[in-house]
Amino acid sequence: MPPCGADRPPVRQAKRTQSTAPAAMRACWRAGWACPCSGPVEPKPDRFIEAVKEMIRNVTGRAPDTCPWRAFGEPVVADIINAHRWYDTGQVNLFLGNDPPAHLVAGLEMYVGALNATRADRMDRESEERRKATPRR
Repeated sequence: MPPCGADRPPVRQAKRTQSTAPAAMRACWRAGWACPCSGPVEPKPDRFIEAVKEMIRNVTGRAPDTCPWRAFGEPVVADIINAHRWYDTGQVNLFLGNDPPAHLVAGLEMYVGALNATRADRMDRESEERRKATPRR
């Protein structure tokens, strides 16, 4: 199950996360993200989730407007993530062919941009943590 506790899991890998969160917290996540994974939900602003959305916006340029795990259940998103494995090795034309569908190319460009921005942000934060942890002479 995704962390929000939806009945139909769009993200298989998130099962461990969901099982550790209390039901009340998962309900709060569903309302805060306006998560439709388990059916209609009345959106309810949550300060923590709003802060996470702002952090995502600062790093990637766009905040999710609904449950971020829901997108992983979309077939085109799965195709883009699968294509990324080939992109990383420079063999994307083997997966998509010489004239790939425009929506997959655009999606792959967006995914790579967001992934690179996220990785760069993480490296910057880790570097800052190391700098702070290093004793000054």
